[in-house]
Amino acid sequence: GKEISDSMIKEFTDLEEKILETNKLIDDVTNAASKQEQKMLQIGDIVNELNRFTQENTQIAQQTNEVATQTKDISSEVVNNVQKNSFEGKEI
Repeated sequence: GKEISDSMIKEFTDLEEKILETNKLIDDVTNAASKQEQKMLQIGDIVNELNRFTQENTQIAQQTNEVATQTKDISSEVVNNVQKNSFEGKEI
């Protein structure tokens, strides 16, 4: 009976060690998955921010184009007005 009892105690001790090792592995996997999730969320945030910057740059480019077009129109109008009028110093 004592040998069986000692054998059972040893087997339960071994089983407890294996359970503890398994729990540690589960904790490690859980922590790794949590860190990976955090990194994925950070990547998502960065992608969203880049998208916002891209949209802002597009708006700025459109505004710049509008200003350039208006400047071109004004300069063309000035040239046309100069060509229509005669004034001292203008070559004919």
